[in-house]
Amino acid sequence: MQVREIMSKDIEVVDRNDNLRTVEERMVTKQLRHLPVLEQGEVVGMVTQRDLFKAAMSGRVPEPCG
Repeated sequence: MQVREIMSKDIEVVDRNDNLRTVEERMVTKQLRHLPVLEQGEVVGMVTQRDLFKAAMSGRVPEPCG
């Protein structure tokens, strides 16, 4: 068996310049825990729920409005 046989093909991605609040909302709405991060169409990293939690705890993500 090869990776291509079990991998997800219709994936969500974010851009490295996307707002953290927007990324968090997308993760919650789509029930995702990890998102590949792209720059000019190339994967440059991965953002996780834990990354967002750490950012929130350090004050880098604003509290939700309303």
